[in-house]
Amino acid sequence: MKLYTKVKSIGKRRPILKMEEVEVKAPNTLKELISELVEQNVEKYNEKPIEEHLFYYLLEEDLQSAAKNGKIDFGERKNKKEQPIEQAIENALLSFKDGLYLVFIEEQEVKDLEAPLIIEEGNVLTFIKLTMLAGRMW
Repeated sequence: MKLYTKVKSIGKRRPILKMEEVEVKAPNTLKELISELVEQNVEKYNEKPIEEHLFYYLLEEDLQSAAKNGKIDFGERKNKKEQPIEQAIENALLSFKDGLYLVFIEEQEVKDLEAPLIIEEGNVLTFIKLTMLAGRMW
């Protein structure tokens, strides 16, 4: 199933960080959807080459594209240690439960990880990262 993901960050000058096309198996719950997306992203990260170049350069098009997304980097990872998929999934699910981000499917907020998910081919998933204010919550 082809879906589109959009990540927004509240409090940034450019609130939409990126929009990507993703291919997923038809998920039954939000928990399954988040788990699959996290697994894909961790695998993609672990496949990136480890930074070992002598000279760094970016083309003008690369700079402009990266600037639109709000982050300019060389697309490589600095840490030689691969990230564990299961731990990343646990962190993502805990972050959702703790309210660190919201999930919307076509403008409809999804609040329950275990509720049946109504999702169709081509839907846009929006993840909104919430910014914590300074100070304590209690």
